[in-house]
Amino acid sequence: MKSRLVSLRPAYRFAAVLLLPALLALAVLPRCLPESRPAWSALSGPVARAGTNGEKLLALTFETLSEGRGTGRILAVLAEREVRATFFLEGRWASSHREETRAIAAAGHEIGSHSYAHRRALSSLSADGQLADLARCGDLLRELTGASPAVFRPPYGLWSESLLASAASLGMETVLWDVDAFDWREGSPQTICRTVIDSCGPGSILRFQQGGLSTPDALAPCLDALLAAGYRFVTVSELLAAGA
Repeated sequence: MKSRLVSLRPAYRFAAVLLLPALLALAVLPRCLPESRPAWSALSGPVARAGTNGEKLLALTFETLSEGRGTGRILAVLAEREVRATFFLEGRWASSHREETRAIAAAGHEIGSHSYAHRRALSSLSADGQLADLARCGDLLRELTGASPAVFRPPYGLWSESLLASAASLGMETVLWDVDAFDWREGSPQTICRTVIDSCGPGSILRFQQGGLSTPDALAPCLDALLAAGYRFVTVSELLAAGA
């Protein structure tokens, strides 16, 4: 038996030959698409890395959540190297660590918002719910430091378009990261340091945890190696401005 394609008249056969690749592509395409999930780019969504016009700039960031006692040691390491960082403070943490919050700001570091209650579901709340949480955190940080946060990092890095809009309405740019130190895994200082050094490049935003047990010990050699490689550390807002 002849195939259906061969038995068609010449004109139809020609049309079928043209259409066949397109039909096959449509059949295969759904299997090739990634799972549906939020995606960011340089033009939309949260910032995860910035253009630097060729400058070797990095933004060092910390998230404060736990009762870890490393804040003083971290500030000392930064001061010794004259490095300024961005601290994303959870509102509840700032409320119960008021002196540490003031010390971070007094040392010249940028204060960002990490939401008030660090809820995983923040990105799926109503706009009113999101605004209430972010405004509460922003008001507290302004009370403690004298300045409203200009940058925001969503809990767990989870975001939605409505959360971006809520943050923007309060004057905050939503910022993720492209280099995770994974210090929350409680690995050795050597492992943490190697992870960061091997992963970053100009314009990278580095993510550390203030409460990580090994974070203070990993931070010093990590900064020393990157400074020796010619990198310069700036706050997140300064990094974004450099690439504007």
